[in-house]
Formats: sequence, C-alpha cells, structure tokens
Amino acid sequence: MTNYLELSQKPSRFLSLTCYTVEEFQELLPYFNLSFQEYMENFTFEGKKRKRKYLEYKNSPLLTIENKLLFILIYLKVNCLQETLAEMFDMCQPKANVWIHLLHNVLSQTLEQINLLPTRNAETLKNRLANKVEATSGLSETPSGLSETPSGLSEAASGLSEAISGL
Repeated sequence: MTNYLELSQKPSRFLSLTCYTVEEFQELLPYFNLSFQEYMENFTFEGKKRKRKYLEYKNSPLLTIENKLLFILIYLKVNCLQETLAEMFDMCQPKANVWIHLLHNVLSQTLEQINLLPTRNAETLKNRLANKVEATSGLSETPSGLSETPSGLSEAASGLSEAISGL
C-alpha cells in the first residue's frame, strides 16, 4: 500500500508521483488540512449538509491527512485509472471515486485560498498578479496563523495547473 511515510523517504520518487518535493508538500499540508477539516465539519462525502459530527473511521484507507493529500496529488499528476489508484491505496474503485471527488474539491479550495489555483483567462491572471504584488508588499498573517503566501508552493502548483484545469 502506498503511504506518505514510506514515499517521503524516496524524494525522487515522491517528486515524480506528485510534482511536489517533500518540503513543498509539507508547506501545502497545513492549508490542505484546514480546508479538509472545514469541509468535513459542514458537509458529508456526498456534499450534503452535515447533521452529525465528522469522525474518521479507524479502518479508513486514507487515515492521515498526509495520505489524503498524497492520494489526490498522485491522481492529478499521474492521471491513472481509478482502479489503479484504488489498488495503490488498498481500497475498492467506488471508494476511490468518492475520495477523488471530495479531495479534488478540497485541494481546489485550498489552492484558491492561497492564490495558487490556475486561471483560465488572461484578465483573471492579470488581476491575481496585481493582488499578489499588493499582498507581498505588506505581508501579514492570516487569522489561523498561516502565512498568506507559502514560499515554495507557487512553482509546484504550476505543475498541477494543467491537471486541475483538465478535470
């Protein structure tokens, strides 16, 4: 079974499967975790309004937040069949499908919040770049204590831009 702890010990393989270095992955992780917790607090796996508190199952194939992020990054980078990804993470294909849809939304939300989500037109890009210049001139902390602009993520996120916009 593929998992973060084992894969992070092989930096070149980690980079080839995710297009992130282990350090860049670690920078993105707290933002992704915040988005995931916020989503699961309010919605179910199917996107319906949550009525009960979210609890992680002990036998979940993606028990840690690292494995959740690794799962969706591998899917986006490698673009493999859901059956193959399910086999890599020791789950059935229908469960892989549910996780892909959930985690893809969470990752997109995360990248949007830190201004690394790819744009589809020049006008939006121009506005984002203008806002980025303004934001970096007076760098501040977000309410959650995480910096607005993660240092090494912009280069790594550009590698995912084609994968995300293609879905």
